Amino acid sequence: MKHSCQNLSHSVRILGQLKSDLDLAIEEGKSGLGLKLQVEASEIIDNYTILARLGVSRYKFWSDKLGGEEELLERIQIVGIGNKNKEEFMAELIDNEISVSDLARRMIAKLKIDKKQKVESVITIRLTAKELGFNEAFEVSDLVVEAAKYHLGHCPPETALYLRLNDRNQTKDDSYNIWMRPIVTDSWRSCIFNVGRHLYAKYKLSLDANGANNNMLFKPYMDFVFRFPGKNQRPENFWKSPFE
Repeated sequence: MKHSCQNLSHSVRILGQLKSDLDLAIEEGKSGLGLKLQVEASEIIDNYTILARLGVSRYKFWSDKLGGEEELLERIQIVGIGNKNKEEFMAELIDNEISVSDLARRMIAKLKIDKKQKVESVITIRLTAKELGFNEAFEVSDLVVEAAKYHLGHCPPETALYLRLNDRNQTKDDSYNIWMRPIVTDSWRSCIFNVGRHLYAKYKLSLDANGANNNMLFKPYMDFVFRFPGKNQRPENFWKSPFE
């Protein structure tokens, strides 16, 4: 962990030099070099943001649990939320030929998604249920408790839309569920979003849904994207969906 903190501290120190190099590259018309430096600076800022938001102890815990800092950072995404409204999302999903299931459309219809004056940065982490200790099928309520224990929070539901549009290189048969407060889709079912590339969608990039009623079962191999860390969300609040 000391090594990790030293790396990030060093990254902050060289950020100023990268900015100077970037300004010079742009001034001299070296757009390719300028782009490379922009990417490097962006990665440094993201890594520093992650460490600052998580804190050293939580950063170390998850680095150790997942087998190292590199693997941890591979699982994490910073999602900027608030720069699109619902109509813009739907237009982009159509333009990019993304398959949206009927269930997912019903869920989106219940969401209030407006542009915000300030974009919110939400840190997410992708984990398998097995990494949270589940070795056999388990109920949704079990994951609610475990997620709270690890301070893994509910994502804003529109996180699914941002990740679906951003994750263009998703491999075949890959999928992950967005850990969020379920949205009631009909008289007997509540759902969470699923971002995948499934055979049933002819391997098109898809936005779908999985049932998340209390008695429904999840499998250990299923992946979930959590808000990281959560905002002191109590397990009992998981079922208090504002999206009735």
